[in-house]
Amino acid sequence: MKAAYDKRNNVDARKLPKTGDRVLLKLPRERANKNFPKLCEPWGGPYRVIETSDNSALISNINEKEEPIRIPFDALVVVPNEVEHVQLKSKTKRVKRRQAVSKSIYCRATVHGDGDTAPLGLFFCCPGKHEMRGSANYSFSCTVHDKRFKDVVQDAIETIGKIQFHSIYGLARLISIYEQEKNDERRRFLMLDPSYEFLTVSGAQKAFTFFKHCCDHVFRSLACHDGSVLSLPHDGGTGFPVEQLNDVNNEGVKYAKLHSWEDVAVATNPKKVLLILPDAFRTINSVFKARDDVEFSVYSKLSDVSATLQRTDARICVFIAPATDVTPPKKEWFRLASSLANAARNGMKIVAVAPPRGDDGYDQNRMETNEAIDLARKTASLMKQNLISLIPVIESVKEPSHGPAAHPRVSAADAYTAAVIKEYFNMLRDYIRAEVQLPELDTSSRTVRSRQYFKQRKEKKRAEEKVQGGRVVKQHRFNFRMTAPTPYAMLPQGIFTQWNPMMGMYPGQFGNTRARRGRGGSSRRPPHH
Repeated sequence: MKAAYDKRNNVDARKLPKTGDRVLLKLPRERANKNFPKLCEPWGGPYRVIETSDNSALISNINEKEEPIRIPFDALVVVPNEVEHVQLKSKTKRVKRRQAVSKSIYCRATVHGDGDTAPLGLFFCCPGKHEMRGSANYSFSCTVHDKRFKDVVQDAIETIGKIQFHSIYGLARLISIYEQEKNDERRRFLMLDPSYEFLTVSGAQKAFTFFKHCCDHVFRSLACHDGSVLSLPHDGGTGFPVEQLNDVNNEGVKYAKLHSWEDVAVATNPKKVLLILPDAFRTINSVFKARDDVEFSVYSKLSDVSATLQRTDARICVFIAPATDVTPPKKEWFRLASSLANAARNGMKIVAVAPPRGDDGYDQNRMETNEAIDLARKTASLMKQNLISLIPVIESVKEPSHGPAAHPRVSAADAYTAAVIKEYFNMLRDYIRAEVQLPELDTSSRTVRSRQYFKQRKEKKRAEEKVQGGRVVKQHRFNFRMTAPTPYAMLPQGIFTQWNPMMGMYPGQFGNTRARRGRGGSSRRPPHH
């Protein structure tokens, strides 16, 4: 029926609204058009087409926050690209003229010619003008057009150093990829791929600082800027939320105002790896020797992870899911997702791995960890490539959690043995090799482990001491009652036979004994005469 109608009315499908087009909506204003023919406008809008069907489109008002509505194609007209975003709103009543009431108070200091904040936008491209005409007469000498990535990173290889950039976002994207990846071939492939969108706060800060050094437009705008919050009008075609782009843009402007390019260096040194482990790995410092490029952090609850991520300077983090019988509350997982998102915004790469098996909450902790990573990726969509979960929905025998035995410890309160920790980390190195190059950890000697054990035991005893009344009182494990001993009328016990002092030492002493009685003799013998 639809095809027959289109054929009968010569409908051109190419002129129908498509997803993303701007359209105007024909409103039923027959009465208003009759009463106010010069004031009434039958078309309203503009609207944005969200989705289309065979004969209708789902549209939403661009300038107002309204619920989307579905309208037939007959009541819509496509707005050409030459027409600006002008809101069409008919006024059919005479109202009293009055001054618009200001809903906000905003004060700022201005200078002659101030007001141009376009160079402080993340998608600014230097126009190459050498002189400004108008309210401010200023000569520019920008050299950013002649720069390549080799001028930003001196140690970059030749194929990467030849890459050219045009905007602040383009340079921030290149710096973010270069700092995140270690393999030069992978760096070159991702940096040359325009569809790979990746941005970190550190990359934006260094990009703004470099443009401040080489572009006078950015330098002048930073000098005249009063520190107010900037807002981007669009996402630059990246697909990222504008709210997150605004946060990164403002962080880059603040950093560039306080720093110069001579003080900034793109990170090329080896990165430290942070291993965040559950409390069951609390003996790991006594199992492996300390290294400068590996840092261990043990947490007893998920709130400890947030504090660890804030104080560390590592750029790579391997997070081991909790190993508990009882799964932590949902609100702690939400806080963990927020902490992981903030760390990813600052350029940290986070990889989540499942713990060893054997606990009652093992399956639930796996699922909660994956949900926390997904929530963090949605929160920090700019750096979602930095949030990686290596916990598959269906368990795999290649996971490090399948290396140790199914029950590596008696209860959830016990610590893993040294053998379980060694086996788990050997499999962990192979499992995360594609994402993180974890160095081989050297095992400490038995003497060191014993010394560490007694040291931890001594520290635990000190922690049990409590200050009361200005003096240190030890909290004993047991409390005994101070009572006087109860006397008992009994002889001391020993392993030897009890000796009676009234008993003779030799036979026949102190009366007759049975010792001299011979065979057949009676117990009484006649006295000798």
